[in-house]
Amino acid sequence: MSDELGNVNLQDNYNNLSSQTKEKIEAETRKIIEAGRLRAMAILQSRKKELHLLANALVEYESLDQDEIRKVINEEELKGKLKILPQVPVKLPEGTVKGSSGTVVTPPILDVPGTEARMERHN
Repeated sequence: MSDELGNVNLQDNYNNLSSQTKEKIEAETRKIIEAGRLRAMAILQSRKKELHLLANALVEYESLDQDEIRKVINEEELKGKLKILPQVPVKLPEGTVKGSSGTVVTPPILDVPGTEARMERHN
C-alpha cells in the first residue's frame, strides 16, 4: 500500500508487470524501508537513556522480566535480584573497540557507558 501504487496486490502477477511498474514497486519498497529505518533510529535516539539503563542492567543481571524492565527504566532498585558473577570472564567477538579501561563492545550506532569495567577479553 502506497500513495504511488495504491492498495493493490502486485505480487501475484509480478512477472507480467511492465519494467516501469516493477521500478515503481522497487522505489516504493525502498522508500517504505528507509522510512521505517529512520523511524527506528529516531526512537532509539530519543530513548537512548532508557536503552543504556537496560543494556547495563542486562550486563549486570543477564535477564529481566517485564516488571524488572519497568523498574530499570524508572531507575528503581531491583531488590533481591541476583547479579551474574562479576569475575566471570566474557568472551568478546573479534573487532571490539579498545577503551581506556580495557576492551569494550561498542555497537556501531550507540555507546553503552559503564559496561567497560565489567567486560574483559577472554582467550
